[in-house]
Amino acid sequence: MITIICSNLDSIKWIKGYLECVNNLLFNKFHIHFIDAGSKDGSWEKIKEYKFREGIHSNYTLKKNCSIYEAWNIGYKNSTTTYCINLNTDDRLFPNALNILSKYIKFKKLRYPSGKKVFDWIVPKEWVIKDAYVKVDGKK
Repeated sequence: MITIICSNLDSIKWIKGYLECVNNLLFNKFHIHFIDAGSKDGSWEKIKEYKFREGIHSNYTLKKNCSIYEAWNIGYKNSTTTYCINLNTDDRLFPNALNILSKYIKFKKLRYPSGKKVFDWIVPKEWVIKDAYVKVDGKK
């Protein structure tokens, strides 16, 4: 099982596309944890009102004035799944992205001084991983 961690702060211009992208992922079951830092633009309300399809379990945390890194740590600490992926409101995934990641990426366990186990991932050498940007109305 996978958890998507999403930090949010005043992202109203991206939130509709983000929620649709997550809802259209072809992976059968996963969790998504939203952490909001005190949005004032209505994006937090849109997130909480959104009805996800069956198989998507959503959690919500409001932590005013938290940094993006604090939000991510909240998501990681509260995750009950084996794997987590950080996907911010301006990020998009292809519909089959989680299927590919879960099938092909090799994970290796790492130990840190705290004693907690974390995972590092390795992709096949022939993969070329880079950000992809799509122009919409002439804007990047």
